[in-house]
Amino acid sequence: MVGALLFGCTPAERAAHCLGQPDLDIWQTDLSGAVRPFIIAPGADGFARWSPDGERVAFVASRDENCDIYIADADGSGETNVTNSEEDEIHPSWSPDGTEIVFVSGGQLHAIFLASGERRQVTDSDLLHGFPDWSPNGESIIFSGGTDPAGPGAVHQVYSVPAAGGEETALTDGEAVLVAPRWSPDGQQIGYFDHGDPFQVWTMAADGSDPSVRLDGGHFSWSPDGSSLVHDREVGTGDVDIFIDGVPLLSGSGFETLPDWSPDGTTIIFSSDRP
Repeated sequence: MVGALLFGCTPAERAAHCLGQPDLDIWQTDLSGAVRPFIIAPGADGFARWSPDGERVAFVASRDENCDIYIADADGSGETNVTNSEEDEIHPSWSPDGTEIVFVSGGQLHAIFLASGERRQVTDSDLLHGFPDWSPNGESIIFSGGTDPAGPGAVHQVYSVPAAGGEETALTDGEAVLVAPRWSPDGQQIGYFDHGDPFQVWTMAADGSDPSVRLDGGHFSWSPDGSSLVHDREVGTGDVDIFIDGVPLLSGSGFETLPDWSPDGTTIIFSSDRP
């Protein structure tokens, strides 16, 4: 399990495992590419997700030598550790009413009620779960998962599970690593990306039918009206930039990754190793 794999690691190694890079901060940009800091702190900060009302942001941070889920106000103030455990918790996603956050811990999906701090386990299967995303109607959660860690020869599919827990249903039947599914705002489509060469973002109907390639890219987020995607794309070794529908928004050396579009459509939050 994830916790066991990280036992004895240095803080930087744990952060790299949770976020892919040991020193990422969270930034915001408007649609013109004007960037401003959001969370600048030691360690790694990433997987930021706007709350449905746009007033808060959930994200992962490695403050205490492990990765926890934090929440901050939309201006970056009021940072609070909401999971605060010795386990590693990653990949937060809000319920549509903003009362719960689903996340990954120990390879399974868990949810926490923000008002009370009460936690519940959503899944309990042989799959290694990742990147949950709560449906707009609140009834189900999609995620990507497989029986082996992502790597050569591994196969990860996109699945759905009732938000209350229950039977997991595969929505794809590919032969590759498919990750990070996201619901369209109207709940009619699901996007995800593959670990091909290059990475490609796919979209399909909510029942898994009619999959097709949308664009070259990796982690992405839908615009609030569902017409566009903000996404990252590797443009060189160690160089990842942010695009909107394939058109560059942020470019430069280093990592600009993990974008998420605000509910009002004006702001994109992302992680970066920029100084």
